[in-house]
Amino acid sequence: MNPSCNLVEGVGFQSFGDPSFTSDWKAIALAELLAAGLPRGSSIVTTKEVEVYKPDSEAATLAACGIILPDACARSETMWIETHEVTAKAYGWHFRRAWYYWVCATDDCPVPAAVATELHVQHGRSVRTYGYAGGRAPDGEIYSYHVDTPAGFKILVDLLKLEHDKRRAKREADWARRLAR
Repeated sequence: MNPSCNLVEGVGFQSFGDPSFTSDWKAIALAELLAAGLPRGSSIVTTKEVEVYKPDSEAATLAACGIILPDACARSETMWIETHEVTAKAYGWHFRRAWYYWVCATDDCPVPAAVATELHVQHGRSVRTYGYAGGRAPDGEIYSYHVDTPAGFKILVDLLKLEHDKRRAKREADWARRLAR
């Protein structure tokens, strides 16, 4: 169940299941990045092959229900499939597609506390501070969000671009002052 359980059904991102994703989902995740406004070329797709249970096998049916029985697993046929992880980097932030949301995080470009508070007031149910399902309010600069909807993702990306541009303008002004000395 989506932690932002008060979202209107059909408004959030499609659930892909646990990452890594099959080829079918790769194009969808990349389209989500572009729709949110991330620049072309900011996406990264990691491809690998993994062994999984053949569809309709006893182990696959049980695993889909969250049940893992070693005996059934040992008897079930497996196959190799190609899977993908979709990530992006832009504006000093990393974006990674997860089950039904995007994980957005930074190490050194946090959203300022006042801006984070306003974002939370306006969109805290779909742009979740540090991924808290209960919609925890920010208590300072914010380094991580989980985003449950395309509209929330677009709002966050626009905000991160704006904050990035402010930091760049400040650096340029600082350099201009230094050069004028």
